[in-house]
Amino acid sequence: MALTKNAKELQERLLETLGETPGDLYINGDPSGSPKAIISAASKPLSVAAAGAPLSSGGDTAAAAPLHFDDRSTEINEGARFMNALAVLLVNSEDINRDLKSFSDILDTIGRLTAEIDQKVASYLDLVYHDDDFQALEAAWRGLDDLASSVNDDDVTIDFLDASKEELFNDLVDHKSDIFGGELFRKVYIEEYDRYGGKPFASMIGLYDFQSSDEDIEWLGAMSKVANASHCPFVAAVHPAFFHPSKTMEEVAQIGDLDAVLAHPRFGKWQELRDTDAAAYIALTLPRYLLRDPWTNGASIQRGNQIGFGETVRPGRTDDASNFLWGNSAILFARNMVRSYERSGWAQHIRGPKGGGIVEGLTVHTYTKNGYEEIQPPVEIAIPDYRELQFAKNGFVPLVHKKNEATATFFSSQSIKKPRLFVEDLSTKNAHLVTNLAYTFSVTRIAHFVKRMMREYIGSTADGPYIQRVLEGWLGQYVTTITNPDDLTLLYYPFKAVAVEVEPKPGPFGWYKATLSVLPHVQFEGMDVELRLEAALGGP
Repeated sequence: MALTKNAKELQERLLETLGETPGDLYINGDPSGSPKAIISAASKPLSVAAAGAPLSSGGDTAAAAPLHFDDRSTEINEGARFMNALAVLLVNSEDINRDLKSFSDILDTIGRLTAEIDQKVASYLDLVYHDDDFQALEAAWRGLDDLASSVNDDDVTIDFLDASKEELFNDLVDHKSDIFGGELFRKVYIEEYDRYGGKPFASMIGLYDFQSSDEDIEWLGAMSKVANASHCPFVAAVHPAFFHPSKTMEEVAQIGDLDAVLAHPRFGKWQELRDTDAAAYIALTLPRYLLRDPWTNGASIQRGNQIGFGETVRPGRTDDASNFLWGNSAILFARNMVRSYERSGWAQHIRGPKGGGIVEGLTVHTYTKNGYEEIQPPVEIAIPDYRELQFAKNGFVPLVHKKNEATATFFSSQSIKKPRLFVEDLSTKNAHLVTNLAYTFSVTRIAHFVKRMMREYIGSTADGPYIQRVLEGWLGQYVTTITNPDDLTLLYYPFKAVAVEVEPKPGPFGWYKATLSVLPHVQFEGMDVELRLEAALGGP
């Protein structure tokens, strides 16, 4: 099939601007039966394949068959490559049979075709960005970047372990009767906590979410043993489906009585796990938080070679159908831990607006609805005070958004462990402290230090009283007896009192048993307020 006059003229116009000699343009109907889409300059041959199907079946169209195109060749003039690509684009359009009298006509046509291509590419990008697997991948990497970017001190190290939830399940459950054989236990306990020169991990953050299925409860139970032995609490997230029959966080927010739901027999294994001592080393956060604004890149002369792409989102919704990218809130909990460690060397200050639990600078998306500007909150659901207390009492760590601001706060740092009730009020209060991660992190920090320090005295002449004085001296520098110390004082002196007792251990000579007791400054939890109104009625 011969080229039309307009097509040949177009080729000549485009290539003549570069000082090239037009060659042959092959289109559908090649006698050899091999479809081609080629524009060749006489001195520099070049092959360009039309991408996808022709935009229109009218007129002469180049073939859509893929052809070899070496875009890294240094022998091809960039201008020739660009003009050839434009020619192929135009030949594949319905405008080829129009009388393109000037470059203005050509530019108008190119602009229209570019807009059509932008629209097609944008629809494909929407499919990619909102694919479940891709969103999970993007959320994981952005969450890791969010956490890593919060580190400002060389003394804080974050190690990334690339392991799926299923892989860890196999490792944990296969060795739940003998945790020493597990690969995770080897990495966390044997290679760091139990090794001379090792650097014990303060915490494990899992970018996973958990339901109340038997498999997930078994997973958490096995992990609690590793975390307990290593003095390394594990923090992850809870999935909305945990609160069966809820499937989204919006449905969880509509639950009337959370205590009654979790008291159902279907949560029997969950309650059994909460009664174990090792459960004090597991924490589950909720809800998710907004990781980024939707992509918006409208048509602009400043955008260069970028396409005009606006991501399709549905503001006002908080489930996955909203198309927003939601992240695991355990990342934000870990950010607060990092900040606390950097400021004081302790992770006790991780809860409350004034106590280190605040998270600022969250992503807030604004949009227009019925002529008014609305905001997409940075967390999935709004949590009132009473519901926050219910979540905490039932073993969860809720992230509470501050209304109309880009701020949220962890008001509690509760592990999944259920506090025990005793006849004596003091014993009950101590049991509540055991379930609070803010205090658990202090105890684990002490355990790491004592383990490391005791190695240094092996083989020396140090006896029990000397070791006791060393431990008392180290812990004593973090004690203040000031009544009602302010927040800054608490940051560096987290304990009200400490006691150390070292006594010989029965058996071989030179072994000792150390008992360390610490009394933290109890953090303010809340207050029941009774209002009383007195009014005089009548009289002048």
